[in-house]
Amino acid sequence: MIPWIISPYSFDGSVVRFEKLVERMRELNLKSVLLADRNFHAAVKFNKILKGKGLIPVHGLWIEDKVYVARSRKGFESLVRFYNRWDNKLEDVVILERRQLKPIRYLTPDEKIGYKFMCILFGNSADESQIMEGHFDEICDVVGADAYDLAVKQTLPDPTPDWKERLEGKAKDLGEVYLDRLKQELSLIEKKGFERYFWIVKEIVETARRMRIDVGPGRGSAVGSLVAYLMGITSIDPLKYDLLFERFLNEGRKEAPDIDIDIEDRFRKDLIQKLSERFFV
Repeated sequence: MIPWIISPYSFDGSVVRFEKLVERMRELNLKSVLLADRNFHAAVKFNKILKGKGLIPVHGLWIEDKVYVARSRKGFESLVRFYNRWDNKLEDVVILERRQLKPIRYLTPDEKIGYKFMCILFGNSADESQIMEGHFDEICDVVGADAYDLAVKQTLPDPTPDWKERLEGKAKDLGEVYLDRLKQELSLIEKKGFERYFWIVKEIVETARRMRIDVGPGRGSAVGSLVAYLMGITSIDPLKYDLLFERFLNEGRKEAPDIDIDIEDRFRKDLIQKLSERFFV
């Protein structure tokens, strides 16, 4: 029997934690295990934790009574395209029937109560057989899977050398108060090292507009940024409406600020595909 890990990201009652899964795999002398959710939300975390411990993560996709298993990085990318309906052709993917697998939604008897509670929460019936115990076959041997990685090579753009000068030119045209505000914002953005972040968001918005996809004017605290306004990320003048930059970014904030981009939902996948082609190798 092949163990089939279902993570909490499938939202049907699983309480499996990958750190504990590593311990359980060692107890059972397993070198590989299959994760197949209804989505890929847990894929990167699963891959990182298992490979970091010298184990072999194998990725799949659960659709009704079948599990599609990627044998390689190429197969995983094929599954992602299939899941997003960009391509119906599957490459280097093995299709297993559900009856060939043992679904694992909790790892030890101690986790049974938590598992039952989660089943009640999601309105599912608990199956006490879905514990990780017994003799299992190695999924990597059964399907011939490689020890592939999900790390990607990114080609993210840097701001053009004159980007600040161009913003200053726009601010001067609007008045001295705009120039003062711009210098204040740029000073903190540079101090925090977020110049590239703003530039990438600008590229995303411009890509959408080139594709004739409607983009929202901006919302949340991001509309308080003059830099975002002058870069075309938002279309709301923060000085005109007395919006505060500090709600968006301040000295106490360590992580990059949130910039919400609203686009037409029917073109979301098209935009993601275009951005993937441009920024990922």
